[in-house]
Amino acid sequence: TGYQEEVFNEKMPNNGYFSLYQDNIISRDEQVKIKTLAFYLPQFHRFPENDEWWGEGFTEWTNTRKSAPRYRGHYQPREPHEDIGYYDLSDVQVIKKQVKLAKQHGLYGFCIYYYWFSGKTLMETPINLLFTHPEIDIKYCLCWANESWTRTWDGMKNNILIEQKYTYDDSINFICDIKKYFNDNRYIRHNGKPVVVVYNPGDIPKVKRVFGKWKSVA
Repeated sequence: TGYQEEVFNEKMPNNGYFSLYQDNIISRDEQVKIKTLAFYLPQFHRFPENDEWWGEGFTEWTNTRKSAPRYRGHYQPREPHEDIGYYDLSDVQVIKKQVKLAKQHGLYGFCIYYYWFSGKTLMETPINLLFTHPEIDIKYCLCWANESWTRTWDGMKNNILIEQKYTYDDSINFICDIKKYFNDNRYIRHNGKPVVVVYNPGDIPKVKRVFGKWKSVA
């Protein structure tokens, strides 16, 4: 907008870096045909495995707080705006606030990362809170984050914390485990069929056969 350009030009520093928090502008009359989804990372809360692997109290915020400026005027660490703050996704009130913000800005729903390892789930608290609170009015679907967890953050890629394995039985168990979400009337469907996103389908052996089995089971 003209206003934004004016503010930009006025506050633009000599180093070419610019950052501005924008007021929460709500466009209620705008009709959007595209169903826009936000990818939803659930790691912004404590869970036992992270306490064990990275230290007590670790969340994604631990890493963002450690960010340091790389050059003069570099805005790091980035601080979340006070409208949401350093939120904790184990608090259902936080999820409700996120949903309110999403709907104010025309988002259709969330695509929530789902961490499943041969029946073992991680970071399932936010999706379970959403699932068990039907009053939270937001559409959602799942994205299977199907990668092994390693100590990549501290340079130890070969140190596997929890391995993603693939067996034919696992492919059936996975779809059976998430079928309860399909029965939620908020779950996103396309032509009547529930939508499941896979982060890296190329890692799945005989992926065409696996997806075919998912369809038959579901």
